[in-house]
Amino acid sequence: MVSAFFSVSIVEAAPSDKNCTSQDADAKKYCNDFMEKYGFFVTNPELKDLKSRHTLKSIEEFEADFWKKRDTDPNTSDNEFKILIDRRLLEIQTEILTVDFDIPGTLFSSTGGLKGDMAHVYLFYGMPHIKRRLSGNQYMADLMTWYYFDENGRVLFRFLFINKLGRVLLFDRHNFSFEYRLEALSMNINPTVYELQIILDYLFMRDPENLFYASVVEFSYYSDMTLSKALDPPDPISLIAERTKPLDFGQSNIPKDKEFIYGKFKSFIGANLAINGDKTNKISMELMVLYSGMDWEVIKDRGRGNFDLRISFQNKVTRAISEFEVRFSFEIDLAKIKANPDSYFRIELDDLKNYRNTNDPENPEGTLKDITASIEPGDYVVNIDLRDTYTRKYMSWQEHIIKK
Repeated sequence: MVSAFFSVSIVEAAPSDKNCTSQDADAKKYCNDFMEKYGFFVTNPELKDLKSRHTLKSIEEFEADFWKKRDTDPNTSDNEFKILIDRRLLEIQTEILTVDFDIPGTLFSSTGGLKGDMAHVYLFYGMPHIKRRLSGNQYMADLMTWYYFDENGRVLFRFLFINKLGRVLLFDRHNFSFEYRLEALSMNINPTVYELQIILDYLFMRDPENLFYASVVEFSYYSDMTLSKALDPPDPISLIAERTKPLDFGQSNIPKDKEFIYGKFKSFIGANLAINGDKTNKISMELMVLYSGMDWEVIKDRGRGNFDLRISFQNKVTRAISEFEVRFSFEIDLAKIKANPDSYFRIELDDLKNYRNTNDPENPEGTLKDITASIEPGDYVVNIDLRDTYTRKYMSWQEHIIKK
């Protein structure tokens, strides 16, 4: 049986309880439901506006304007930003982390639900790139850390959650003395210097990756990034400042002399991943890509797709990691692309060459097929990151496979 990291529910007043009208029952319920789901994204000026509205119609108008200001591409019928947030809401409500390999049993519902710090972080940034949990002892509380990286591999955020007898706190002492920071991890209100040293020794002994120690020392690689900035409501203007560029997932790098036909999604690549196996224990991987779901570079009468692909295989027991990386292109007739916008085409990945540790095109490190053939039998977490080389639109997956 998996024991849950969080076991005691925290009951708090929802933001909507104090921000919504009391003059009309239907309007209040509608407003409360909106704030329950999206309250973390509401800016102070918007909140002031919302509190002044007392009819259902006026609050519905507020919501329509709220999403319109955040529509990263008004030329499409979909609001990609709302789709992204609603998907994360569903993942929170269905407790996606309960079966997570790294932090099994973790429950949003036991940390304030949609009003808690965990949900706040997840709604803003989605699934962490690294998740770890560390059981405490009589001196130190249980800990959990979430890491998010930027496209350069630098730590953008380290969110450290502290669980003291079921009460979960988000660590916020990065700008204080190191001793005061360690006190936040202590089970005692006034820990002695000796107890703080025990906590520090315990961190070094039980955390060989130094993930938790680093979470105490530094919130972000970038000195101007603070916890409060990371959790402030994103400015709607910043979301749509450059409608022709992907949203918040790395700056596009489009040469001026290139022409593109842009896909229907503002920030994402419309693609599905398939991992297949056969009786000989051979693992095969392929992409199914929507013609209208990606950006095409125009090369005369052909469209060229340009992708950066990264794949990692991590053994769940030994933690050994095998990595694959490649930049590749392919071409399809423009007429076929335009004639089949809602159809998918297949990209087989097995024979792509691996350039993870080399920039020499003449000396790749084998192929993806070589990696899947060489990994030892066992359970694996497979992380896949697919990005457009120029526009930086992306799609990512995390899969679990068993190689026998």
